[in-house]
Amino acid sequence: MSTTSRFGRKRAAVGVGAILLMAASLTVAAAVNAQSGPTSNCSSNNPIQFGSQFFGIGDFGNHLLSDGPTQLEFAYSLPAGTYNISAVSTDGYEARSEITQTEEQWFAQFLAGGSVIATTAPTRDVPDGIDQGIWSGSLGEVVLDSAVDTVRLVHRAPGTPSQNSVRPVCIGATLTSAPVVEVLPPAEVVEVPPGEVLVEVAGVVDTPTERVEEATPDEPVEVEVLDEVVTAPVAQSTEANPTFTG
Repeated sequence: MSTTSRFGRKRAAVGVGAILLMAASLTVAAAVNAQSGPTSNCSSNNPIQFGSQFFGIGDFGNHLLSDGPTQLEFAYSLPAGTYNISAVSTDGYEARSEITQTEEQWFAQFLAGGSVIATTAPTRDVPDGIDQGIWSGSLGEVVLDSAVDTVRLVHRAPGTPSQNSVRPVCIGATLTSAPVVEVLPPAEVVEVPPGEVLVEVAGVVDTPTERVEEATPDEPVEVEVLDEVVTAPVAQSTEANPTFTG
C-alpha cells in the first residue's frame, strides 16, 4: 500500500470524525438551550406547568398569539380560598432582539364547571431587545369562593396588528387565607306545656308568658305576646235561646 493511500484514508477518517463531533456539539448545545430558563417562581405552591418546564430559542409550544390562538385551557384543581398567584412567561426566537413587541402579555382565569370564578392581573411584557426574553412575577391576589377545576390562559391584546407571541410557562398559587365558613346554631326546640298557646309573630315563634284561662261570654281574653298585649273579644254562642212552654 502506498504512503499516499494511507494519508488519504487518515484525512477521510479525520473529516468524518470532525463532522460527527460537530453534530454532537450542536445537539448538546440545542439540548442545553432548550432546558434553560427559570421555573422556581411556580414550583413551591400548587404549581402547574403548561407543557415542558424547559424552553429555549424556537420553542413555540403552548404559545398565545394576538391573532390566535388567544386562549388555552388546562385542568387545574384548587380549593376555595384567597391566593397569591405567581407566573413565568417567555418568548424566544432567532433575531427577536431586532423586533419590538410591547404586548406579549396574558392573564389567568379560574373556572368551576365552565363558569369564571376569578381573574388575575396580567403579566408584564416579556423584555425586548434579546433573543430569549423571560418574565416572572406576581399576578396579584384572587379570591375563590368555591373550588376550581380549570385554569384558562388569555392573551391580553387579541386582535393587535403584531402577533405579540408569548408562552405561559407556569403559574403557582400560595394560599393566604382560608375561606370563612359560617356555622349556624342548632334550631331551638320549643316545648309547649298543655294549656298554653303557641303564637307566631313576624316569623318568630314564642309562647305567651301567661296561661289563657277559661273565660265567660262577653269577657275579653288578654294574651301577652312579645311585650305586646293583644285584646281579643270572645264571640258569644250563636245557639238560639231555648223556648219554654208551660
